[in-house]
Amino acid sequence: MPNTRLIPALVCCLAAAALAALAIGEAGAAGGGSSAASGRPAAAKPKTFEAWCEAQPKRSFDRKRKLTFKQIRCLARKSGWGRRNAVRAAAVAMAESRGLARAVEYNGGWARGLFQIDRRYWEISERCVFRASCNARFAYRKVFDLLGWRGWSTYTKRRGGQRHYPYCYHLRKRFKRSFERRCL
Repeated sequence: MPNTRLIPALVCCLAAAALAALAIGEAGAAGGGSSAASGRPAAAKPKTFEAWCEAQPKRSFDRKRKLTFKQIRCLARKSGWGRRNAVRAAAVAMAESRGLARAVEYNGGWARGLFQIDRRYWEISERCVFRASCNARFAYRKVFDLLGWRGWSTYTKRRGGQRHYPYCYHLRKRFKRSFERRCL
């Protein structure tokens, strides 16, 4: 048999907790969706990649030392590559420089920057080569326009008896299935 003296106290506590929760919920709704912990309005997160990319200023990528696949893909879209080519460009950049905006590699000549542009073949300023937005724009407007994907060895050559091209690894890592027939 339940203790009848505890039941009114329990009902009273539950009612107080429900009213407190209701008051917090109304205060949050009136404050424009502010979080109770910070007191600041919660920013709405974009639901799609395109919406997220639109919200990013192009120059914001210049302040980063290492860019993610998603950031490079967005930078490629903003530099002029189409949807499908932006994904491919991000994979090539990850294979070339591992996403490092200030990457330097010696392979007979100094290849530098996010897309590893070699100064033996291309006239690019020192300032532009290490800024991610400028490097991506140069890669699209000069290298890609003239040579297409043949401008990057990670797209055209297999290394050391590998079955796939180096950029394919980054496509498979990012997407469950590859849309590249040559990567299957």
